Amino acid sequence: MLAFTYPLIVLSGAFQAMGAALSALLRKSLVNPWLAAFVTFVPIIIVLTFVVFAIPFPLPQMDSFAKIRWYDAFGGVAGSAAVVAGLLFVDKVGSGPLNGLTVTGNILASLALDAFGVLGLQKSGFEPLPWIGGTVMIVGVIGITLGAGKKDDEEEGKGLAGKLLYPFILVCGGLQAIGAALNAELRHAVTNPWMAADLSFIPVASLFLLIFILRPMPLPTRDDVATVRWWMPTAGLVGALAVFTGLLFIDKVGAGVFNGLLITANLIMAVVLDHFGWLGMKKTPITKLRLAGVVVTIIGILMISIGKMH
Repeated sequence: MLAFTYPLIVLSGAFQAMGAALSALLRKSLVNPWLAAFVTFVPIIIVLTFVVFAIPFPLPQMDSFAKIRWYDAFGGVAGSAAVVAGLLFVDKVGSGPLNGLTVTGNILASLALDAFGVLGLQKSGFEPLPWIGGTVMIVGVIGITLGAGKKDDEEEGKGLAGKLLYPFILVCGGLQAIGAALNAELRHAVTNPWMAADLSFIPVASLFLLIFILRPMPLPTRDDVATVRWWMPTAGLVGALAVFTGLLFIDKVGAGVFNGLLITANLIMAVVLDHFGWLGMKKTPITKLRLAGVVVTIIGILMISIGKMH
């Protein structure tokens, strides 16, 4: 089973990076970030609702819904915290620090979830090797971030105001890991994984729609909308594979291994997209530092995985 699980998690991480790139293109075309975020989630809900009706079994029993804790339905909202941080703060702190802090928060929270066995995860206690591996992964992420160099002048001179946001962004990264665990709990309660995924995404889409209604400006012009290609709104569907694999497998491999694999694959695909300039990304050739960061990150996830096997 694990032989099939690990490649699927890696594939999900790669698609997550592609989904992020497509989301950036859609946000550029639609101008308003909240509208763009809402549009990315609508296709997910439509597809998942169709799948629930097409594959309704296993159907949840009435006592299954009684097992749902009030916070389980907010796994998608917690997971989208990193998306919100990107929408609000990337121009204040720069994409490098934003990605580095988000990933760091995710790794630390994932290891903590495993150690304490909260949110339905098996308690592993404190194991030195996974935490060392997490630290190694963070070093690798820093290498990948620094190796990209200055992408534009906007990332220079963010000042003290930007640095004050660092703790908040770190928390958003942690919430991303917590969201995956909450989604897994929801899946166990609801039984049907498609229905669980649908229930996870509906609050997220509703949240972004509400924010757009409250803050509708700037609105895209007709010319802006004309630049939207049919494949841009599929950003959410592409990235949603990571949520679905989390629903199925995070409790089997552990939050540390799951999020570590997901992050590693995400970073590698992001480096590839940058190198070739695919999906609208600014072409940033792979440097020795970025390549070293990728290798160190892979070593880190291997250490986490080996540590969890003992």
